[in-house]
Amino acid sequence: LFYALLVTFLFLSCSGKENPKNTEMDLVKNLIGKKIILPKELSFISSYTNDSVVCIPQSNYKIVTYVDSIGCLSCKLGLKGWKNLIKDFDAMNINVPILFYIHPLDARTLKATLLHEDFEYPICIDRNNIFSKRNKILNDQNVNTFLINQADEIVAIGNPIQNINIKRLYMKIIQGQTILRDKYIPNTQIEIFEKNIDLGIFSWLEKRIAIFKIKNIGLEKLELFNVVSSCSCTTVEYPSNPIPPGETAVLKVIYEAERPEPFLREIAVYCNTPSSPLQLEISGEAK
Repeated sequence: LFYALLVTFLFLSCSGKENPKNTEMDLVKNLIGKKIILPKELSFISSYTNDSVVCIPQSNYKIVTYVDSIGCLSCKLGLKGWKNLIKDFDAMNINVPILFYIHPLDARTLKATLLHEDFEYPICIDRNNIFSKRNKILNDQNVNTFLINQADEIVAIGNPIQNINIKRLYMKIIQGQTILRDKYIPNTQIEIFEKNIDLGIFSWLEKRIAIFKIKNIGLEKLELFNVVSSCSCTTVEYPSNPIPPGETAVLKVIYEAERPEPFLREIAVYCNTPSSPLQLEISGEAK
């Protein structure tokens, strides 16, 4: 457990957030080895549309993630990233259930998000926030996703869809590989040509596209781990391969209005830079 603690802390530190009081290290120390309580009165449904209850299969490991009702629900859910991870598990014949405990402020928003993303993986809709209360979950996205063993003890912490190092750590533990010789991805430096793009005034029936350019001005390759938008009406296309030093990554942001309205949408780009996640914005008025 000590090595999982050490590596987890190093991986969380790669997020680039300032932490002079070692708050994250203290959190990790307190959580590694702690038993997660999986409330028996909470059930998982196969999708939000049919409400059929499913049983979670037995496995050596489980990933447990909690999403609260504060802020942008679709951003915190990151369903596209989880769908990609589930596909990776299926392709590698990895049997690791992912337990989604979601405490929605508005059930209609959650339903719309699940339907829009075509997400049918089992979830737990925790209307009374039982899971968080039982486990004293903190309001910190870095420490509300866990890899747990058969005894429901935490062996690693972090969100594998927002940090490639966390994903690799989880994979190594799940596959029984050593984690002591893992190579960490070093940070690089970037230049963002434009952080805010105004799409102007246009018909809400039209699709609008914004192009963001991010130049790698550091000495290491730039890796884009994940890109999350603040609304399901906004999708992002970005390169999956590392960007060498001196070259530029192009992010194509596609906005499709759901109704006539002025809008401001945020895009969070998770990458190997000290300032990660990068915050980009599009705005305009769909009439």
